[in-house]
Amino acid sequence: MIPPKTFRAIVFSTTIAWYFGAVPFKFVTNRNGVKTIKASFTKARTVFVYSCFAVSSFYMFFIAFRAFQKVALESEQASQDFIVKMGYLILSYLMPVVLQINTLLMWEELPRLVSSYLTFFREVKECYILPGERGPKCIKFFSAVLTIGMLAHVWTYIFHVYAYISCLVFIVRELDPNVKKPRTRDIFRQPKVFTKTIRSLHMLHRLWQHAHQSWFCPSHKAVTISIGTLASYGVIKLRGPRSLVMGCMATLSLLYLWTLFRKFGQLHELSDQMLENWKHSTSTTKWMRKFVHSVPVLRVDIGSFYHVEKTTVITVLWTVLNNTITLLFL
Repeated sequence: MIPPKTFRAIVFSTTIAWYFGAVPFKFVTNRNGVKTIKASFTKARTVFVYSCFAVSSFYMFFIAFRAFQKVALESEQASQDFIVKMGYLILSYLMPVVLQINTLLMWEELPRLVSSYLTFFREVKECYILPGERGPKCIKFFSAVLTIGMLAHVWTYIFHVYAYISCLVFIVRELDPNVKKPRTRDIFRQPKVFTKTIRSLHMLHRLWQHAHQSWFCPSHKAVTISIGTLASYGVIKLRGPRSLVMGCMATLSLLYLWTLFRKFGQLHELSDQMLENWKHSTSTTKWMRKFVHSVPVLRVDIGSFYHVEKTTVITVLWTVLNNTITLLFL
């Protein structure tokens, strides 16, 4: 179901992350020529991953210390250009550290999740997608990956998260009995197949939520908003080439936030709409209606704070604008 170009990007980014100690798994080709996940939890691999995490953390703290030393300890006054530049560097190197923390917290769950969703999406493609259809178009998101930088940790997480959510949105849309221009076989919307698929979706998404809800979603969102805010501030305050660089980073940050949170919101909206259409469908039996009433809406939770809806993306972009204006008035 994942488009070939996107899947190659996922394999490539995961391979880079494997060699840089960012993830405990990599892709291997089995006897049937299908790429599968191979996890490694050996002592040597664990030491290597923790060493890479220590190096990344040390470098980030070193940059933060140098910025603090320049601003607070030395007698000379630091320029605005220096403060913005160092702040952006700290946030850029904080991103892979935040993602690596999530990897260490979910050391065994992440390989299981990736293997599960790849297997499930392949089965859906083989059984239900119409010939000639390629599923969701995920590769358009490639340009937004440049928001944070060409880092192995960021590449791996972003491609996996976006590919998973895009495929999930595609399946939820196709499960709707009132879908227009279906790209899957009609049997995919039969009650028996629907009940089996929706249960599998909830089990899979529960595993995804467990691996991302507590740390990845809130921390990743906070760091990305901070990068977008500082970059937007730098566009206005800096002069010359640095202002142009900050303009590019601000644009890409906003594009990234818009793309990711819009897709999260689509999942909630389409899932709610799909369940409502099943409840009020004329072909729905009494037993089926009771089953649909028991099915919760698929959504993405940001920690234990809130879940992403259709309008959340506007709130996120407004937060960046509000923070930028606040910095300008300081």
